[in-house]
Amino acid sequence: MSNSWRMSLDVPEALRFASYVGENENYRLDVDKETLTGVALEWREWWEILPKEINGFVEDHLQMVKARNVSHTEPNQLLTSFKNFGWYPPDFNSLCDTPALQSLLQRYWPKFELTKDVEKMQLVTNMGEMLRQVVTSQIVKEVTREKGKREPNPFNLRIDFVSWPKDYFCEISETHLVLTSTYFDPANYITFAHLLKKQILKLA
Repeated sequence: MSNSWRMSLDVPEALRFASYVGENENYRLDVDKETLTGVALEWREWWEILPKEINGFVEDHLQMVKARNVSHTEPNQLLTSFKNFGWYPPDFNSLCDTPALQSLLQRYWPKFELTKDVEKMQLVTNMGEMLRQVVTSQIVKEVTREKGKREPNPFNLRIDFVSWPKDYFCEISETHLVLTSTYFDPANYITFAHLLKKQILKLA
C-alpha cells in the first residue's frame, strides 16, 4: 500500500455464501450457462453479478465516506445498498423476481450462518499468513524496476477469495479478481505470487 497504489483482499460474506450454496447443490461452473434452466440458471446469474455488485458497493461506500469526511455511512444508506444488490439475508426479499433462487437461499442461510464467522476468522488468519510471505510492496517494486520506472503507475487492485470451486479464477476486470482460497495454502504461495505479479504488470 502506498500513496500511488492500493490493493485490498477480502473474503466477502455474500460470495462465501454463494459459493457454499453452489458447492452443496453440486453446481458446475464449467457447464455452459445456455444449457441451464430454473434455479440453476438463476443461481449462476446471481453468482456472476455478485462480485461486480460487491465491488460497486465498496467503492460507493468509500466515495461517500470521502465526500462526507466521516468514518462510516449512515445505517439506512448501508441497508439500502445491501438490498439493492440482492444481499439481505435471511429473507433475500430483493430477489423476489427470482422466487426459486430466493427460496434456495432462504433454505441454506441458517446452515451457513452457524459457521460463517468461524470460517471467516480462519480464512482471514490464513490470508494474513500468506501476505506475510507474499509481500505486495516488494512485487510492486520489482515490477517498477523491470519497467525501468522510478514510480509505479497509480492503481487500485481488489482480490476477493472463495472456498469453492477449488481452482477458481475469474478476472472481473484488470483491477478486480475473484480467486480460490486454496492460495492460502503455503504450498501455493509461489503460484499466487506469480499470479499477483502478472496482474500488477498490467497496472503498475
